[in-house]
Amino acid sequence: MEKYQLALLTNIRKQLQQWFEEDNDGEKSEILRFLHSLAGTSATIGLNYLGEVARHLMEKVEAESKQMWNTQEIKTLLIDIITICYQDEIAEITEFEQEFTQKEEGETFKEHSH
Repeated sequence: MEKYQLALLTNIRKQLQQWFEEDNDGEKSEILRFLHSLAGTSATIGLNYLGEVARHLMEKVEAESKQMWNTQEIKTLLIDIITICYQDEIAEITEFEQEFTQKEEGETFKEHSH
């Protein structure tokens, strides 16, 4: 992965972590700034799909009247971005699960009755 793409994904993860791990609410302006930055930067470094998702979400946030978003609302809003930014980790987990399942299928487990 290109170093600029990796840097962007790292920055996105930091922002998500700030919102989610600390259970912080997000101001509408902060969310819009995040999405605007993401949309512009993504297109510039070749992550076009991510940029399109961010632009779509910006429109959705702009249409909302509320000024504060709680953690759950932010997670729901940003689920596509979260999935994109963590897909490499999800792929690693899936590979691990497949390896584990294959090993498990090769072994026989005996039940112990008492």
